Amino acid sequence: MASRSEPRFVGATSADDGSRAHIGFETARLRLAEIKSEGNDTRLSAYRVACEQSARTLGVEHVSVWMLSSARDHIHCTLRYTLSTNSFSDGGTISALEAPDYFSAVLSRRVVVVPDAHRDPITAVMGNYLREAKVGGLLDVPIYRDGTVVGVVCHEHVGGPRHWTQNEANFASAVADMLTILIDQAERAELRAAIDAQLQLEAQSQKMQALVKLARVVTHDLSNLLTIATLRADTLAKEKDINAASQDISQVLSYGNQLLRHLKDFCEERVPSGQVQVRETLQHLDPIIQAMVGKDVEFELTIPDEDIVLGFSRIEFEQVVMNLVGNARDALTDNGKISAQVWREGGSLHLDVADNGRGMSPATRDRLFEPFYSTKEGHTGIGLAAVYGIVRRAHGEIDVVSTLGEGTKFRLVFPIKDVAKESALDHPWELDAH
Repeated sequence: MASRSEPRFVGATSADDGSRAHIGFETARLRLAEIKSEGNDTRLSAYRVACEQSARTLGVEHVSVWMLSSARDHIHCTLRYTLSTNSFSDGGTISALEAPDYFSAVLSRRVVVVPDAHRDPITAVMGNYLREAKVGGLLDVPIYRDGTVVGVVCHEHVGGPRHWTQNEANFASAVADMLTILIDQAERAELRAAIDAQLQLEAQSQKMQALVKLARVVTHDLSNLLTIATLRADTLAKEKDINAASQDISQVLSYGNQLLRHLKDFCEERVPSGQVQVRETLQHLDPIIQAMVGKDVEFELTIPDEDIVLGFSRIEFEQVVMNLVGNARDALTDNGKISAQVWREGGSLHLDVADNGRGMSPATRDRLFEPFYSTKEGHTGIGLAAVYGIVRRAHGEIDVVSTLGEGTKFRLVFPIKDVAKESALDHPWELDAH
């Protein structure tokens, strides 16, 4: 870029002129300082204040803001203020081909001072425009950003030539510098707004992902319940005690209603009970599990004799047991056996669920609790991920021992005391990816 040459001033600089410029600048500064940074609105508000205040302070008919195109081959009038009518307008373009000397001056000088616009070589080529607008003198100040000219504030004196003073040029330069600051602030505001909008989109996307996970959790658990109810209903024709079979189906459906109610509580962030009576819950689940695994599977459930209370919700404990037994059932081949043992040892509750099914490879074992991972066709991979999330929130531990062709054992340990009840508030679909 060419060096910025110093402007030539004609005429004396009086004390009154300096005082007038100082008062005008302070007024403009205060008015510009009141403008809030709100993106593009900030620019337009700043342009309006700068143009009007400059016109009144310097006593010029037109003050306008022109912005340089990205190709730097023309400038376009963004806003023009007319003092005599106290009005704003826009429009008008000047190309570099039409006025090369003017463009060269704007891009190289700190202030472009033109006392006689019709005779000065910088602006003489714009004679038609000058005559139509009755412009006699120009005082133009470039707007810089990062050391590069991005626009110009143009002061057009209507009438004959105008001898611009040093104080007037200083005032115009100071206003242009303030516009530069406000433009910077506006761009930062626009950037912040864009970032905020992106964050809102990401937050909305996360909410949608959570809803998808929730839908998969609901689908998984309700699918298990419907399977149990269907299997039990298919055996009604062979049942001798229809009332007992009906009660089994009713218990399954009751569990489904309870599941939906608790999931609804999770969605609405209601406070769950925060504790579960283990013995009573297992006694309630026993016939449901028996129906789920079917009569061809040898199933054994060991329930502790003593009353044990855990510090998380009943529905979560039921989900753990049902999902582990359901996973064991899906792994069985011929002569299937499943055992679920629950006992107290010191301050901990132990739960073991074992089967003699196909077992797992080390690679499968490593990804066992990964959400949506499953080696079984038609399965969502939600069940064990949900189990892991519940155990983690209950401050428990989970371990898996599995051998291909021999079976699998899940070993869970829950602390009986000092479990924070608020841990049960976490949504079951917010799972740890590790």
